[in-house]
Amino acid sequence: MLIEMQDGGIKAVRYDQTHSSGCDTCDYGSSYIDEYDIEMTQGTIHVEVDQMYEYFLSEGYMMQLLIQNVDSIRQMTEDDFCTWLESEINKKKDSEYNSVETVQVTFKK
Repeated sequence: MLIEMQDGGIKAVRYDQTHSSGCDTCDYGSSYIDEYDIEMTQGTIHVEVDQMYEYFLSEGYMMQLLIQNVDSIRQMTEDDFCTWLESEINKKKDSEYNSVETVQVTFKK
Protein backbone atom coordinates (compact mmCIF):
# COMPACT_ATOMS: atom_id res chain seq x y z
CA MET A 1 0.00 0.00 0.00
CA LEU A 2 1.44 3.37 -1.00
CA ILE A 3 -0.76 5.50 1.27
CA GLU A 4 -3.24 4.09 3.78
CA MET A 5 -6.54 5.90 4.31
CA GLN A 6 -9.48 5.57 6.69
CA ASP A 7 -11.33 3.05 4.52
CA GLY A 8 -8.57 1.67 2.29
CA GLY A 9 -5.81 3.47 0.46
CA ILE A 10 -3.76 4.01 -2.66
CA LYS A 11 -2.26 0.80 -4.04
CA ALA A 12 -0.67 2.03 -7.28
CA VAL A 13 -0.39 5.08 -9.56
CA ARG A 14 -0.08 4.61 -13.33
CA TYR A 15 0.55 7.42 -15.82
CA ASP A 16 0.34 7.79 -19.58
CA GLN A 17 0.58 10.65 -22.08
CA THR A 18 -0.70 10.87 -25.64
CA HIS A 19 -0.36 13.64 -28.18
CA SER A 20 -1.91 14.54 -31.50
CA SER A 21 -0.51 17.39 -33.56
CA GLY A 22 -2.41 20.42 -34.70
CA CYS A 23 -1.47 22.99 -37.32
CA ASP A 24 1.96 22.38 -38.88
CA THR A 25 3.08 25.96 -38.22
CA CYS A 26 1.47 26.97 -34.92
CA ASP A 27 0.23 23.65 -33.43
CA TYR A 28 -3.27 25.13 -33.00
CA GLY A 29 -5.73 22.32 -32.47
CA SER A 30 -3.16 20.02 -30.90
CA SER A 31 -4.15 17.73 -28.06
CA TYR A 32 -1.84 16.79 -25.18
CA ILE A 33 -3.57 14.27 -22.93
CA ASP A 34 -2.38 13.25 -19.46
CA GLU A 35 -4.00 10.16 -17.95
CA TYR A 36 -3.58 8.82 -14.44
CA ASP A 37 -5.09 5.68 -12.97
CA ILE A 38 -4.87 5.66 -9.20
CA GLU A 39 -5.68 2.18 -7.99
CA MET A 40 -7.45 2.23 -4.64
CA THR A 41 -8.59 -0.71 -2.52
CA GLN A 42 -12.25 -0.09 -3.49
CA GLY A 43 -11.83 0.97 -7.11
CA THR A 44 -9.80 3.14 -9.47
CA ILE A 45 -9.67 6.90 -9.87
CA HIS A 46 -9.17 7.86 -13.50
CA VAL A 47 -7.88 11.37 -14.22
CA GLU A 48 -7.77 12.68 -17.77
CA VAL A 49 -6.72 16.19 -18.78
CA ASP A 50 -6.66 17.44 -22.37
CA GLN A 51 -4.76 20.64 -23.12
CA MET A 52 -3.62 22.33 -26.30
CA TYR A 53 0.11 23.07 -26.85
CA GLU A 54 1.62 21.16 -23.88
CA TYR A 55 1.01 18.59 -21.16
CA PHE A 56 -0.73 19.94 -18.06
CA LEU A 57 -0.13 17.41 -15.24
CA SER A 58 3.45 16.18 -15.04
CA GLU A 59 4.37 13.10 -13.04
CA GLY A 60 6.45 15.37 -10.81
CA TYR A 61 3.48 17.65 -10.06
CA MET A 62 1.21 14.73 -9.16
CA MET A 63 3.80 13.00 -6.96
CA GLN A 64 4.59 16.29 -5.22
CA LEU A 65 0.87 16.86 -4.65
CA LEU A 66 0.51 13.43 -3.02
CA ILE A 67 3.70 13.55 -0.96
CA GLN A 68 3.18 17.08 0.38
CA ASN A 69 -0.35 16.15 1.50
CA VAL A 70 0.22 12.60 2.73
CA ASP A 71 -0.81 13.38 6.34
CA SER A 72 -4.10 14.94 5.19
CA ILE A 73 -4.72 12.12 2.70
CA ARG A 74 -4.34 9.51 5.47
CA GLN A 75 -7.30 11.15 7.26
CA MET A 76 -9.56 10.91 4.17
CA THR A 77 -11.86 8.22 2.85
CA GLU A 78 -11.35 7.10 -0.74
CA ASP A 79 -14.41 9.13 -1.83
CA ASP A 80 -13.06 12.20 0.00
CA PHE A 81 -9.70 11.73 -1.73
CA CYS A 82 -11.35 11.66 -5.16
CA THR A 83 -13.20 14.91 -4.42
CA TRP A 84 -10.03 16.51 -3.00
CA LEU A 85 -7.91 15.45 -6.00
CA GLU A 86 -10.41 16.89 -8.48
CA SER A 87 -10.47 20.13 -6.49
CA GLU A 88 -6.65 20.39 -6.49
CA ILE A 89 -6.45 19.80 -10.24
CA ASN A 90 -9.12 22.43 -10.87
CA LYS A 91 -7.26 24.90 -8.61
CA LYS A 92 -4.15 24.40 -10.76
CA LYS A 93 -6.24 24.86 -13.90
CA ASP A 94 -7.81 28.07 -12.58
CA SER A 95 -4.55 29.57 -11.29
CA GLU A 96 -2.52 29.29 -14.49
CA TYR A 97 -2.90 30.66 -17.97
CA ASN A 98 -3.52 27.56 -20.01
CA SER A 99 -5.72 26.10 -22.69
CA VAL A 100 -7.11 23.10 -20.83
CA GLU A 101 -9.97 21.66 -22.85
CA THR A 102 -11.23 19.09 -20.35
CA VAL A 103 -10.54 17.82 -16.85
CA GLN A 104 -12.24 14.55 -15.91
CA VAL A 105 -11.87 12.77 -12.59
CA THR A 106 -13.94 9.62 -12.11
CA PHE A 107 -13.96 6.98 -9.38
CA LYS A 108 -15.11 3.58 -10.56
CA LYS A 109 -15.85 1.05 -7.84
